[in-house]
Amino acid sequence: MTTQSKETSIFFLILTAFFGLFVRLFPLFKTNFPLVDGGMFYTMIKDLQASHFALPIFTTYNQAGIPFAYPPMAFYIAGSLNSFANIPLLDIIKWQPVFLNILTVPFFYVFVKQILKSEPKAALATLIFSLTPNSYWWNIVGGDLPVPWSFFLLLQPYAH
Repeated sequence: MTTQSKETSIFFLILTAFFGLFVRLFPLFKTNFPLVDGGMFYTMIKDLQASHFALPIFTTYNQAGIPFAYPPMAFYIAGSLNSFANIPLLDIIKWQPVFLNILTVPFFYVFVKQILKSEPKAALATLIFSLTPNSYWWNIVGGDLPVPWSFFLLLQPYAH
């Protein structure tokens, strides 16, 4: 790799880190409550804790008989952090999705670098990925607590 292509890669990766973090963190600093429908997931975690971490069939949210059909890993992690580490549940619901989504950016870079076989192209692709709203918006809101965990489960075949 030439010096110029290495410098180009570093430039794009610095831009990616700065702007990728900004677009993911800024919306959360503007509110004190999880974005979108974090209230339902709050109730689902409380239902899980009330059942001593046995998976309920339905959630008590709005007494609407909604099946407890979301992937439960995030609920178990959030409930455990709340129960055993005494971290406020609203903080977990607000911040856990964004922290996991931030981790998707370096994973994306590694994945794309293997496909493109070019660091500068991979760095540019990662910058574009990190700024594309559909790559982060629904994954940083409290209403999508389980989604970032699902992303990491999808990456497992590529982890070797």
